[in-house]
Amino acid sequence: MDTPNQQWQATYKFPRREYEVKHRTLYQYEFQVPLSYHYLHLQPRDWSAIQEVKDFRLSIAPEPRDMVEREDFFGNQVQSFSIQEPHDELEVTASFRASVMSNFPPIEDITVTCSQVQRSLHRDTNFRSLQALQFIYPSSMIPYSSRIGEWASSFFGPKRSFLDGVLELSKTLKNEIEFDGSATEINTSVEEFFEVKKGVCQDFAHLMIAAIRSQDLPARYVSGYILTFPREGEPRLEGADASHAWVSVYIPGYGWIDIDPTNDLIVSDQHIRTAVGRDFNDVSPIKGSITGGGEGALTVEVTVAPLDEEPPIAIQSQSQS
Repeated sequence: MDTPNQQWQATYKFPRREYEVKHRTLYQYEFQVPLSYHYLHLQPRDWSAIQEVKDFRLSIAPEPRDMVEREDFFGNQVQSFSIQEPHDELEVTASFRASVMSNFPPIEDITVTCSQVQRSLHRDTNFRSLQALQFIYPSSMIPYSSRIGEWASSFFGPKRSFLDGVLELSKTLKNEIEFDGSATEINTSVEEFFEVKKGVCQDFAHLMIAAIRSQDLPARYVSGYILTFPREGEPRLEGADASHAWVSVYIPGYGWIDIDPTNDLIVSDQHIRTAVGRDFNDVSPIKGSITGGGEGALTVEVTVAPLDEEPPIAIQSQSQS
């Protein structure tokens, strides 16, 4: 049986947005690397009625000797490969087209309380609830924190609408935490970010998930891309957009609803989904290991080009950056 969210999507056919996306990663090594192994989450998957992916292309130089393609535990598309010849740089470029629509019914219809969500997850035996249950537990990059749990309790009272609590939490993060690309690193802990209150989208997503899970409620990490806009009168630049991260929460009867706490938005048609997992570790675009190489330099360029000129509609939960 379809959820109300799926029924809503079938009833209201909103215009879809079309994008051409290119993600280029270049590693340059100080010394030659004789052997390397890499694991990619760069291929977006089709996402129910929300997102359709076409013409995915992957270019790797030097060309790998072997390549394995599969789905991971969470249903994400994964490629793994090794390069078994000396090389002093590695270039990986993924490109595709995506057609995207909004992913939520009218939010005023979603009144499921926090206690109802908790009871449903622990009592229901349907596939959706069992799948969502795994996302209430701590993970490698989002361990349980009593400090964060105490802070988060004010957002999620038993009789309060779960979605209302999530939206208030998103607004709080946007208002009280500064986006700063130099304040944190990829392995910065949630506790450190909670202390300094400066960081990037990965940090915003990790803290929001930590807060929700601390209340025995389900939240998962989403990686992808977001369309950015050039200043008025300026052309769109190649490589000027960014990979992005946000949060998806599960509401029984409605399914997964995506929230972008960095921008305090309910995710709409300017977001393109790549992969989902418990935290960044599950969906890192490129990870692996190398032999040798010395010091290295990393360059990442992302271009998200709309295939029409009309600016997308940003559906706001509270405010827009």
